[in-house]
Amino acid sequence: MKKILLTFTALFATATAFAQGQSTIQSWDFNSGVPTGWTQSTNATDGGFGAGSASSLSSQYFTITDPGSNILATNDDGCNCDKSDEYLITDTLDLSNYSVLHATFKSFYYGATYSGSTESAEFLYTTNGGTTWTSLAVLTPAADWTSQWIDVSAACGNSNVQFAFNYQDA
Repeated sequence: MKKILLTFTALFATATAFAQGQSTIQSWDFNSGVPTGWTQSTNATDGGFGAGSASSLSSQYFTITDPGSNILATNDDGCNCDKSDEYLITDTLDLSNYSVLHATFKSFYYGATYSGSTESAEFLYTTNGGTTWTSLAVLTPAADWTSQWIDVSAACGNSNVQFAFNYQDA
């Protein structure tokens, strides 16, 4: 199973698996940090997403529940900086030989409102190097780790696919 754990201000973590039927075609874990080939786009002074344990990525007012493995996280409370448009982007995947795929992951994301703005998180894909992104799912806030299953078949048939987790703390 692909494992991606991401954390946002209100913790958004994911364990991601891309699978066709019962076969996993790509899998990642974060025991060695952000996977090779992944990139970020961030306005934050802390560098955006970080890898580590839940306790190392927690902050005074935002405690991340331990999912039992390392996670990737971005924590607005920890830096009190501009997390208005964070992207964590996978390396390029060739999905040209697939017609039906889904991604599975776990998320822990509050969707809290601060000073009149509500944070949001979504899962997207691109086939043109990030010039345009297409949303596959807007993540629903939850008070604990939640299993997600997202149909990513819309990205199938393309040889230049990247997926991204986007966090907005507008």
